[in-house]
Amino acid sequence: MRYSTKLPYPFVAGGDELKKLFDLLRNHMGNVTISADCADDKSRPFETIKELLTYENPKGKEIRRIVFTAQSDDYSKHGKIDLCSTPRPGILIDYTGREDVVTRLETQTLDIIAGIRPWYGVMHRINFQYVFWIVYVIFLLVLLTVAHYNWAYVSSLKYVVPGPFELWFFLLPGIFFGLGLALDRFRDSLFPRAVFRIGQGESRFKHLERVQWGILIAFLASLAASVVVAAMT
Repeated sequence: MRYSTKLPYPFVAGGDELKKLFDLLRNHMGNVTISADCADDKSRPFETIKELLTYENPKGKEIRRIVFTAQSDDYSKHGKIDLCSTPRPGILIDYTGREDVVTRLETQTLDIIAGIRPWYGVMHRINFQYVFWIVYVIFLLVLLTVAHYNWAYVSSLKYVVPGPFELWFFLLPGIFFGLGLALDRFRDSLFPRAVFRIGQGESRFKHLERVQWGILIAFLASLAASVVVAAMT
């Protein structure tokens, strides 16, 4: 039996969770090999899970992908867990073996993975580039509808909009696309899709958490102030 799936989930994997995944494969599949792709475009093998967890993980050699591969001595069982941050972040699970073994591994692996999904994962369900394209299309539909019933009103806009009025129809798609791209990158920088809390990665993520909560608290405080002002007026 084979079980294979790709989970496009953001994740924050620390040493405890990585060790659990390693032990799971070793106990049910056999010998496990570990490799890590790093920011300096090098792939580093690790002999043991302890060696991986003690990796310094500096910014210039930051881990971006970890692959656990297991193989039984008789080649009847094979397993792979691939935690990837680029180019398409997510977690790949691939198991082959007896049905009872694969089923047990599937359940236990998904239980561990459920614990490494960050609280901000819902933010990555939104693609701001698509959102702004939809807004642009709605804008055009509204403008065309208004023009159909009141062309004089649409024509009068060219005296309000700076520059050639027709030029904006060519500029707006680029502006909307740029805004969406900028928001996507801003979100990904503050709320990364994939994090390995190993070595220096632990301190980097702790600093990022303080920034995240600072922004969140500032937003909530601003929202609360707006509500209070609206209630008083």
